[in-house]
Amino acid sequence: MAEYLSPEWFAKAQEALADPAITSVLADYQEIANDFVIQQFLTDGPDWYVTFNAGAMTICEGVAPNANVTFTSDLETAKQIRNGELTAQEAFIEGRLRMGGSITDLVSHGELFVALDGALHSIESH
Repeated sequence: MAEYLSPEWFAKAQEALADPAITSVLADYQEIANDFVIQQFLTDGPDWYVTFNAGAMTICEGVAPNANVTFTSDLETAKQIRNGELTAQEAFIEGRLRMGGSITDLVSHGELFVALDGALHSIESH
C-alpha cells in the first residue's frame, strides 16, 4: 500500500480518479462542476487539490489558484478522517478541521465529494 500523500499515492489516486465508475458519476455533474476545485491545506504536510472539469477529476500536489472549497487541518486529522477514525463533522466541531470557500458549493456538489471519497478509499484497499 502506498504511503498517504507520497508520490506513489498521488499516482495511484490519479489512476483511481480515472476509473470508469467514477467518471460515469461525474458525467451527470459536468455542467455544474466544470472547473470546480477542492483544496486540502495541511499545516504539517503537503497541500493538494482536486479539479473537476469536463467530466474528469485531476489530483495535484500544491496550491490551486482558484479553489471553490478549502479544507485545512493537520496531517494526523486528515489521516484519521481518511481512515474512518474521525468524521469530518467531528473534526470540524472539535476545531481540528476548518472549511473555507463556498458552503453552497460544498452542499450542491455533495455527489462529487462522495465520488472523490470512494476513489481515494479504493487505493487504500490495494
